[in-house]
Amino acid sequence: MFSIIIINYNTAELTCSCLESIFNFCSATELEIILVDNNSKIEDLNIIKNKFGSKITIISNNKNLGFAKANNQGAKVAKGEFIFFLNSDTLVSSDVLAQSKNVFNLQPEIGIIAPRLILKNKEEQPYSYGLDKKSGAISWVSGAALIIRKNLFEKIGEWDERFFMYFEDVDLCRRVINGGSIIERLTSNEITHLVGGSPVPYYRRKLFYYRSKILFIFKHYLKII
Repeated sequence: MFSIIIINYNTAELTCSCLESIFNFCSATELEIILVDNNSKIEDLNIIKNKFGSKITIISNNKNLGFAKANNQGAKVAKGEFIFFLNSDTLVSSDVLAQSKNVFNLQPEIGIIAPRLILKNKEEQPYSYGLDKKSGAISWVSGAALIIRKNLFEKIGEWDERFFMYFEDVDLCRRVINGGSIIERLTSNEITHLVGGSPVPYYRRKLFYYRSKILFIFKHYLKII
């Protein structure tokens, strides 16, 4: 079974569209959906509860815990063999779960699978994955749509909660590769990423970006934290 974890922060309209796309294209017998709300306005959360409350598990926080910590909350109650971390500003257009399950079962060395991210204009999202310069292998994929084996996720220590937002996905992928697993892009499957759905001001995004970049450098290159 797959556990899909979605973070909501005042994005009820986008989140509902995302949930509708999941139920339209993915088999309900193969999944559970866990929504972690990062202290949205009560009216925002109520929209989701009224429409999907009986179909999903909702965890409500009394403050915004950020991407990594909220995803870890969801993972701790997840029952699935595979965890699908999915942004609220995405739209599923095919049964990504069935395709991913086949790949995971056939290739046990794969630890993470990521679908191809496309924008509203149908072009591939830039900087949604990275390549190792020496081997050409996938070195990281965007946390906007990332599927990982639950036992591997627990083994490598989950998301690093010191990253409030940005670089937590690159960090997670680095630890997966260092542990001996590989990352695979499922290019035959596309997920639309609407980008920037969460109402975080631009200056705060830049602050989080540079803070996380410095944290990543200190952790993986200077190795002093």
